[in-house]
Amino acid sequence: MRKVISLVAGLLVISAVVAAQHANMKETPVKTDLTLASDVQFGPQLLKAGDYKVMCDRDTIVFKNAENGKKVFETKCQGKELATPSTETQLYVKTAANGVKTVDRLLLKGSPVEHVF
Repeated sequence: MRKVISLVAGLLVISAVVAAQHANMKETPVKTDLTLASDVQFGPQLLKAGDYKVMCDRDTIVFKNAENGKKVFETKCQGKELATPSTETQLYVKTAANGVKTVDRLLLKGSPVEHVF
C-alpha cells in the first residue's frame, strides 16, 4: 500500500512539473524584430546592442542577427500563458547589482506567452 501511495505522489509531482513548463498548444509560431539599445543578458547569453530577428515556435526561441541571419542564441521556450496574445513586443529589463542589464521577461507580438529566461 505504501508503494502505491508513493507511486501516486511521484506521478503528481511529475505532472505538476510538466504542467509548469511552457508546453501549451495555443501558441502559434511568431516572428518579430527586436532592437537592443545596449548589451543585455538573456539567461546565460549576453546579446550585444543591435538588431535581431526573434522567432518562437512553441518549443524554442531563437535570436538571429538581423544583418547576416546567423543564429546568436537559442533556448527552450518557457513562461506562463497569458489570457490573450500580446499586442506588441515588449522587453522587460532589470539591472543587477553588478550593473549588468538582465532580461526579466519578453512579450512577443502575437504570442500568448510571457517568455522568461
